[in-house]
Formats: sequence, structure tokens, C-alpha cells
Amino acid sequence: MADRLIASFLRQHAPGVSIRADLELEAGDNRVTVLFGPSGSGKTTILRCLAGLDRPQEGFIRFGEEVWFDRAARIEGMENLREAALRKLADGLTTYEEVARVTVDTE
Repeated sequence: MADRLIASFLRQHAPGVSIRADLELEAGDNRVTVLFGPSGSGKTTILRCLAGLDRPQEGFIRFGEEVWFDRAARIEGMENLREAALRKLADGLTTYEEVARVTVDTE
């Protein structure tokens, strides 16, 4: 069974302006996930939280056995996530090469 991305969080921008995300996605070969909605509905906020660029005020983000963020447990591993992403960018690989490498590494 492939790992799952499980996230349930609240990101509040201002009083009365908040984004709630509840999602569970199974990772695997040949999968594409689309996040769509009208302008201002929170698509970018959700992606920024998943990428570790924004911190939610409540909730958690987990991938498989790894806890990327859990406000209640005071786990905020977002810096490690960003550092890993920056290291991959520094490798000088194209997106296609990086995806191919990850696919080969996980088989």
C-alpha cells in the first residue's frame, strides 16, 4: 500500500478570513491530483501549508509515518521540509529528472 498524505488544518489570515483543509490522498505511480476553485478560495494557501511555506494555526499534516506538522503536539518540521526541497533544487535536476529519480528510488 502506498503512503498517504493526510492533512486537516486551519489557516487564519485575519479575523473572519480563514481556510480549512481536510484531505486524504494516496500517493502512487501515475497519479495526478488537481486542486481547483474560484479565485480567493484558498488553493494557494493550502499548497503553501503543505509545502511548509505557511504554518496553520490548528491541525496536522502527515505523510505516511512522517508527521510534517502537528500544532497540538507542537511538531513543526516545516523547516526540514523546506531545506529538503531547496537541496533538491540545488541538485540542478529538472522537474522531470527529479520525478524520475524519486520514482526509481521508491520501486
